[in-house]
Amino acid sequence: MPQEKLDLYKTTVRETDEGKTEVIYYETAIVTFDEDTIKLNTGGYWTRSTKIRINQASWFFKLGYHVFQKKGTWYVEYLEEKQPFSSTCMVIDREKGFIT
Repeated sequence: MPQEKLDLYKTTVRETDEGKTEVIYYETAIVTFDEDTIKLNTGGYWTRSTKIRINQASWFFKLGYHVFQKKGTWYVEYLEEKQPFSSTCMVIDREKGFIT
């Protein structure tokens, strides 16, 4: 079930000098976005809490992606397309879909 709020435990939201919004979990910018792109970053922490916080950011900021796990592999769904989330970072073009 989607969570309408972003849990702020160990989480900070800030705007960068470039006008991007960052959701920082512990010390990792797990989600960075602007009007053109969304960058997802596990920071190498493939944990349930990282995945939950990445999804909370999507729901809270209405970014439209969903991260899920199937048989140990993480996936990202965006614009009805699914891709494996196999590297620590993934960039999404908000108009065209996946870049990496």
